[in-house]
Order: sequence, then C-alpha cells, then structure tokens
Amino acid sequence: MQAPLPLPDKDEIYKKTFEPEEFHNFFISYDNYQNKYTLFNFRVGLSQNNISISSKEKKDFNLNEYKNVFTLDNLKLKNKQFKSYDNIKDAYNQIIKLFEKEKIIIKYFSDKEMKLELKLLNFTGEEEAFNIMLFKQEINKDSLIQELIYKVISLEYEIKKLKENNYLEKEIMELKEEKDRQAQEIENLKEMMFLMTGNKNIYNENAINNKKKAKIKYKIDSKIIKDESMDFIIEKISKLYPINSKIIEMKLLYRGSEHNFETESFHSKCDKIKQTLTLIKNNEGLIFGGFTSESWEGNNIMKKDNKAFCFSINLKKIYDIKYGKDAIKCNINYGPIFMNMFSFRKYNLMIGECNGIKASNFYGIEKACEINGGEKEIKVDEIEIFEINI
Repeated sequence: MQAPLPLPDKDEIYKKTFEPEEFHNFFISYDNYQNKYTLFNFRVGLSQNNISISSKEKKDFNLNEYKNVFTLDNLKLKNKQFKSYDNIKDAYNQIIKLFEKEKIIIKYFSDKEMKLELKLLNFTGEEEAFNIMLFKQEINKDSLIQELIYKVISLEYEIKKLKENNYLEKEIMELKEEKDRQAQEIENLKEMMFLMTGNKNIYNENAINNKKKAKIKYKIDSKIIKDESMDFIIEKISKLYPINSKIIEMKLLYRGSEHNFETESFHSKCDKIKQTLTLIKNNEGLIFGGFTSESWEGNNIMKKDNKAFCFSINLKKIYDIKYGKDAIKCNINYGPIFMNMFSFRKYNLMIGECNGIKASNFYGIEKACEINGGEKEIKVDEIEIFEINI
C-alpha cells in the first residue's frame, strides 16, 4: 500500500504572489474585551529592499488580508531606535525578535485597517511604543483562484487519507478474525489430545486460558488521586513503553497549591523533562489531564507526539492523539497546553479553557467539553505534574 502524498505547502502555491528571500509566521490573538479572541496569522517577509508584514484571520478559507511594505527609511521615520540600523536585514531581525518576545500587539482592526503596537527598548533601557499600520487588501482574481486551488488540493488529500484509513481498518478486522480462528483451532486440538491421552497437563483450561495478567503497580504522591482510579491510564502507558520494573515511580514536579499556580514555577520545574503526566481537578470534583512524552520547554512551539493522550478519570476514557497532529504547545507564559483539548489563561493556572469537538487534535470526544462536565471555562481546584519513570 502506498503512503499518502504529503499535503502541498500553501507557501508553494502562493509563491508567485509573494516570494521573499525569507519569512517567518507568527500567531497573535486579539481580545475584544468580551473574553472573545480572534486569532491572526502574521507573515513577516524580507526581500532585497523592504520588509513585508501581512496578517490574516486564522480560518479554513479566508481572503481578507491586512498588509503593508516598509523600507528602512519608513522605519527610521517611525521610530528613532531604527536609525542605528544600516541595512534592512538588521531591521528585519529586530522585528522578528519583537514578534518572538510578544512585544507586538494588535491595538485594533477594522474593515479597512489594522494598527500594531511595537515596543522597543530605548537608550536608557526603557520600553518605548510606536505604531505601524496594515491596510486591508482588495481581493483579486489571482488570490481567489490560488486559495480555491489550495482548498481543493487539501480536500483531495483528506479524502485520500480517509480511504486509506478505511482500508487499514478492514485489514485489521481481517487479521483479528484470522487470529480468533487460529486460537479456536488450537483449543480444539488441545481438547482432542486430552481426550486421546488423558494427560491433564496438555489441556489445562485454568492454567492456559484463565491465567490473569499481573496488575501493574504504581506509586504516586497526589492530592488529587487517592485510589486505584488511574489503573486504566497506567495500562495505556504500559502499551506505549516496555515496563521492566515491578512498580512505576511517579515523581511530583509541580503542584499548583504549593507553587501559587504560577506559570514561571511550572516551567522552572517541568521544562526539559520528558514523559510527564498532568492531573487536573476542577471545582466540581471532575478529574482529567494528559500525558506527553515530549518536554515543555520552548516559546510558541507546537510539538507532535504520537504517544500523547488525554484522559478523563470520571468517564474512565482515553483520548488518543490524531496521527501527525500537534499534541502540545509550549509557551513560557502559559501552563501545559494539550492542543485544542484544554489550556490555561496567561500567567494563571487557576483558570483554563476546554475546547469543543471539531477543533480537538484528539480522538474520542462525543460531547463538547465533556472532560470538564460540558463547561468551557475550567476552574482549577488543583493541578499536579508528574514525571513518569519507566
């Protein structure tokens, strides 16, 4: 069976429209002061003589774009800090750093323009703000055609993946049926040999069929979990890793009530550590969380992890990662984020958000926000992060 063709890069489709020497992509959210956020995708490109900044609202299909092109002289007129730069490359690198350090925010946007506020350090070491404007672009025929081409290619790719997944499911079902058939033949053969020889050692139903699997033990110092309700999670982890020890040690790295629910404490204690389990208890007593084999260090970095999964203790349910999807997001200003499953407010691990069905990168969600009792807002009673030593 052939592997699925990779999804074409959207940038390749657009390169006739915009071909910079280099570019970077960033995401910035805009708060409309009603706890409703609009996420924008920014593309910052460098060509020979100018810097191009463009922005689109992050949607599946969107032609509305804000854009402006800046020369070095433009930037020097806007802010005296850029007067020290001799070439456009240095100014471009400075703007990229501002995006990376979240020193650029959206002041407002309308149906005509978008204002960005940039914060730079002056010669005294204090931050000074200045604004730059992006202007809404007219939709042209070429842009519409390019966007539609990409949409069609994306749909064809998704259809191909679905067909291949259905084929794999059929193969798995046939293998399971063959396994059951062979197991039944073995049992019939054992029974026949027992009847012929009378040797009970050959056919011992209790010894062969009813041999129970030894339960995997674990040790956890938790204020959230007090009983054996994590057994199904440990069983899931044992399928991902070979368990060599008699007991799984779970080392406490971070506890919200002991570290004031601070984001900085979370990163200082959990970054650069792989194989961590996040446990959350909300104010209604519901317990859920997630496991990742990746570490939490990085800023605005999304990581893929095919071993990651989320879970609900109350529902006794595992939510596996969708193959190839981003599993976690690492950001120095936020707590653990399992992509489009649950996340936390900036600098605050006491309030979080649970996502709905369609947006999640994990399988198995039947009702929106079901791990949090159907509520979008997560009011955290306790959170704990453990390192799992296997």
